[in-house]
Amino acid sequence: MNNHNKLILASGSPRRKQLLEENGFNIEVIASQVEEIIQDHWSVEDVAVELADLKALDIYEKIGKPSKTIVIGADTIVVWNDQILGKPKDKAEAFTMLKNLSGTSHLVYTGVSFRGEIDLQILEKTIVYFAPISEEQINYYITHYNPMDKAGAYGIQEWLGICFVEKIEGCYTNVMGLPMRRVFEVLESIIEF
Repeated sequence: MNNHNKLILASGSPRRKQLLEENGFNIEVIASQVEEIIQDHWSVEDVAVELADLKALDIYEKIGKPSKTIVIGADTIVVWNDQILGKPKDKAEAFTMLKNLSGTSHLVYTGVSFRGEIDLQILEKTIVYFAPISEEQINYYITHYNPMDKAGAYGIQEWLGICFVEKIEGCYTNVMGLPMRRVFEVLESIIEF
């Protein structure tokens, strides 16, 4: 694919970069360092989109709003029992999150913001169902993987997700951090095949 536009990912997530590159997009990564502060007046559905847009705008403005450029910001949140589970601060918080997710379902929202040549925000929701996970299994995952950089303390593409997710309703790549079908639909108008 030939990009007529420069694509910049305003996220340091290796999974998002991998998803875009594996699907033929040439991207540059400039991770936003904007502080992710959730406003009281945002609904749960608003949080991921608003944070994604803050990141995209942050980078788009920092690079001087060039033409022929699209900055992609993204944010993923996990919602369990009406609580937003972000990235855990430490192993104890990761353990608590995973213990709560064990044997239950939760929602994964990813907001994606496109700024520049396209100005658009999208939101994708996926329902994830976990089988019961023992405390020993949770500890194994925390010890051998890195739950600290993942919303809800897990990666669906890693051991815990592969062995304990019973089913999902919705987009699989959304749970990885980027709903690729929807992203592709937005970007295909500027890509030459």
